[in-house]
Amino acid sequence: MIKFLKNIFFHFKKPPVIIITGERKEFSSQVIFEILKNNFKIDILENHNPKLLNILRKNIFIFKSEIGESNFGFFAKLIKNSRLPIMILTDIDKSSLEMLKWSKKVAREIPSNGFLVLNNDNEVNREFKGIVRSNIFDFGFSGKSLFRVTDIKKNKELNFKLIYKGKIIPFWNKYFYQKKRLYDFLSGICVGDIFDINLIELSKKIEKI
Repeated sequence: MIKFLKNIFFHFKKPPVIIITGERKEFSSQVIFEILKNNFKIDILENHNPKLLNILRKNIFIFKSEIGESNFGFFAKLIKNSRLPIMILTDIDKSSLEMLKWSKKVAREIPSNGFLVLNNDNEVNREFKGIVRSNIFDFGFSGKSLFRVTDIKKNKELNFKLIYKGKIIPFWNKYFYQKKRLYDFLSGICVGDIFDINLIELSKKIEKI
C-alpha cells in the first residue's frame, strides 16, 4: 500500500530529479545540496525511492549512484515521472564499460526539456553529446565549454573566473583542496543556473562551501 501511494504521489508531483554518476558523485552531490538547500527542500538518495513523507515535503530529489543493468529501469522511471530531469556526469573511466553503456542508455531517456550536465574535460563524457536530445550544460577549461574556467589562482584560497554567455564572474573558495574539487563546484554552478540562481549569488554560495 505504501509503495502504491509513493508511486501515486511522486507521479502527481513530478518533482525535479538530479541523477549524479561517476567517480565524483559523492562530492558533487554535497556541493549541489549546499547550493540548493536555502532555496529548496532537498532529499539525497541512492538506489531507492524516497520515503512517502519526503515525497510530500521535499521539492527536489538527488540520486547519487553508479548506473548499471540492475537499476536502469529505476532511473528511466524517475526521468519519466519528473517535470525536470537532470543527469550529471562527473569523471567516468573509459574502462568502466558496463557503467558507460548503461549511463548512455539513461542519458537517452532524458527528454528535450531535461538537462545533461557534464565535465567537458573528460573525453568519455564528451561521447554523450551526440546521443542525447536534452539540453547540454558542459563545464571545464576548454574554450568550447559553456561554463568555462579561466585565470585560476591558488594561494591561501582558490580564486578563478567563470565565463558564461559573455559574462565573466569571479569566484572564491577558501577551503579548496585539489583541482578535481573545482569540477564539483562547476557541476553545482550549472545546476544552480538551471534552477535560476543568478551567478552572483552562486559565487557567494561557492565561497562558503
